[in-house]
Amino acid sequence: MSTSVFENEPVAKTVQTVGSGYSIVGRVWADDKAEWFPLSERTATAAIPAATEVLAGLGLSAGNVVCFVSRFCEVVQFAALERAAQAMGLVACHTEATPFDANRLAVYLEHLPVAAVIGLGAEILDNLEVELTSLLSSGTVVVARASAVERLTDLGVRTRRMEFVGPTVAMECDEHDGLHLDTSVWAYTADPDGRVTVAPADTRNAREAAVRTDIRGALVSEPCRCGRAGLRLVETPGPEREEGGSR
Repeated sequence: MSTSVFENEPVAKTVQTVGSGYSIVGRVWADDKAEWFPLSERTATAAIPAATEVLAGLGLSAGNVVCFVSRFCEVVQFAALERAAQAMGLVACHTEATPFDANRLAVYLEHLPVAAVIGLGAEILDNLEVELTSLLSSGTVVVARASAVERLTDLGVRTRRMEFVGPTVAMECDEHDGLHLDTSVWAYTADPDGRVTVAPADTRNAREAAVRTDIRGALVSEPCRCGRAGLRLVETPGPEREEGGSR
């Protein structure tokens, strides 16, 4: 795949090499540049229980409708969530996180009882032809990218922030006291300057490489007020990150 295609229209691809052990390839930001990242079937499967806990924490249960808003290149980050949704018996729908798909989300919200939207960003909000609040039910929870959080909060939408941390998705809970990290499959360390590196927790059997992200912050181990244990990331404010990439 050429560099120009990679930069302008990054797409995920299925690895065709027989016996490679990888199921999907998406994109991560490592050392301030975009790189392809292969995710093994073993790791994708191992991450499902933690992703199930995340979805249950949004109040979702069998039969609920969830809408994922992502781009092809973000398949690595969303893989566990989408597989967990299937395992939980959720009704999952998908729209691309691009201006061209904004009104597809509007159609879903208008005609389906959507309980949660995960991955909403400014590229969708800027291009909706109707007011978002007119489409959301009172109980709908929106997990939003940083570009959309302030606007959604101002609109009175129940919002939780999400952030891509290498090949993972970190999300706030209703306490809004840091981003919960998946420590069942991944291990996290912070450099002296606060930059976070993500690596497989199972260093002996995992195939994935470590990713030095451009995310900076403190890793907090104390249990959250929501009751969840495990690490949380309290970010240090930095430059606005690019939409449509796992940065």
